[in-house]
Amino acid sequence: MARSATVFQSCVAGAACFLIPAALVTAYTLNHFYVVGAYFWDSGLFAHFSAFTNEWPMQWPTVLPYGTPRPTFFSIHFMPIFYLSSALHQLVPFVPPAAYFAILQGMWAGLIGLSAFLLCAGPAGYGIAAVTALATALCGPMLAAIGFPHVETAIPALLLLFFALHARGHVLAAFMALGLCLLVREDAGLHAAAFLTLLAAARWISGYPRQESLRCLAVALVCVAWSIAVLIFQATWSPGGPTHVETMYLGTPIGAHLSLKLVSARAALFLTGWGYAVWPVVGLFAVAAWRRDALLLAGALAPMPWILLSLLAVKDIGLTSYYSFPIIISIAWPTMAMPGRPFAVRLQLVLAAGSALLFALAGGPNHDKAPWRLFTPSEFGAMGRYEAVLREVVGQRAALGRVMLDDAALSLIPEAALVGEWTLLRAASEYPYPDIVIHMPGSPGEGEGGKVIEGAGLAHHCRIGGTPFVISSRSPLSPGTAALPPCIRLSDSLP
Repeated sequence: MARSATVFQSCVAGAACFLIPAALVTAYTLNHFYVVGAYFWDSGLFAHFSAFTNEWPMQWPTVLPYGTPRPTFFSIHFMPIFYLSSALHQLVPFVPPAAYFAILQGMWAGLIGLSAFLLCAGPAGYGIAAVTALATALCGPMLAAIGFPHVETAIPALLLLFFALHARGHVLAAFMALGLCLLVREDAGLHAAAFLTLLAAARWISGYPRQESLRCLAVALVCVAWSIAVLIFQATWSPGGPTHVETMYLGTPIGAHLSLKLVSARAALFLTGWGYAVWPVVGLFAVAAWRRDALLLAGALAPMPWILLSLLAVKDIGLTSYYSFPIIISIAWPTMAMPGRPFAVRLQLVLAAGSALLFALAGGPNHDKAPWRLFTPSEFGAMGRYEAVLREVVGQRAALGRVMLDDAALSLIPEAALVGEWTLLRAASEYPYPDIVIHMPGSPGEGEGGKVIEGAGLAHHCRIGGTPFVISSRSPLSPGTAALPPCIRLSDSLP
């Protein structure tokens, strides 16, 4: 009887550790698309990829004005995980891509919570294990990543799941999770290998059986080999030009952009605005040195190449938003390296809660410095309805003239837009001005949309009934126009 009660408590706690972060992140991402307005670059793009990746190699959405032959997304990132997500979407085609992507984002957060719980549960008790798991799933780097929805949060989620399942003796399932992790992005194997290689060395130094260290090292080598093979494969898609790694990080020639002034300014920002990512690593390093614990030291050293690469990168992106995703692994590292040990659980709780507090007090620069404001339930009735209305409008191109959409509108229906129908492209190229613009006032992409509306002289505005979207046009659109859904006339100035 007592054992049954214990199993029940464990199941309830584990389910809560999955469902709470999954629900919060799903709600945030739904609000990101349907209430606030998404960035097409990148969350709208990833929503499209999550549901519509069915060609090899991955193709950009048709709205982007690439020539023939069209370049592939593989020249930027190798993300075959989207083939799997798109195949699964065929089972639920009624779920709009934005909502589907929101569910996936929630699932990655939930897996972090569940995996952390499985690693924390043990002598420390289910209560502190659950609290630690929830803190890990909503730690500082995760809160930063939530604000700019990206699939990269799947890397720490699936790597934690690999460790959790392996620690529980589910070896086959563990390696399936690791295989999925490698499909997320071309460098996922390098991140995994950094932790696994140092873990193998730490176990060797700490007197663990050599077979354990060698098995761990063998897995790390497979991960490295995978990433190297993928990077070579990627290079074939951008012959003659600089690679994405060179453009974003290394520079051409390597390091040509670096100066003492640049590095010192970035270092100060790393220790302050992105302290929620840096100080947990420093703290883990300090505890490892104090205890002379090679296992803990491995988790502090593993993300250092990524932190240094971000510090010295060509693009001034640092550890903003999702770029700090490898630090989630370091925060969860104490129980990944020492599952169930009470000290490891307590240390992980301090690292996770401390990073969340640092994010709340001084997190930035990030796309959203207070993501908890959008943890409220979304407008579920908007899902599918907004997309249907927007498709109805853009389907009237012949009657309306040249159409353009801002980020918020395009992120919901990228598959329905034609080449050049994104307002950002008009601002960055020589596309002719549109006759109408469909946009969401107050959304993050409204700035570029406003420039197009002003430049095109679109002085008449009406709100599509029951939505936050506005149609700006050259001539008035009467409510109930046959070609359009019901439209509410606004004043000649935008709200």
